[in-house]
Amino acid sequence: MESKKYPAVAIAPGVTTCAAAKALNGRRHLAIEAPRLPLPDCSQPHECRCRFSKFPDRRDDEDERRHLSVSMRSVLFAGQERRRLRGRRRTD
Repeated sequence: MESKKYPAVAIAPGVTTCAAAKALNGRRHLAIEAPRLPLPDCSQPHECRCRFSKFPDRRDDEDERRHLSVSMRSVLFAGQERRRLRGRRRTD
């Protein structure tokens, strides 16, 4: 099920792009907190062609581990077990 809890947008710069749009290119913002277009620092506000790209979530799913299966997580986090059998507060 796709999450609609945190819809996000990213600025999709127009053909001719100002420095303000280039600085935010690819950065996702919560839709409710996104800057208005044209950007306040836009050097060409009357010719601005920037738009918003919409995303269902602010997080980038390429880096998300929450969608991985249990078997994939065990491969990613495989390593020597460092926990000891007795509790860490036990003073035997």
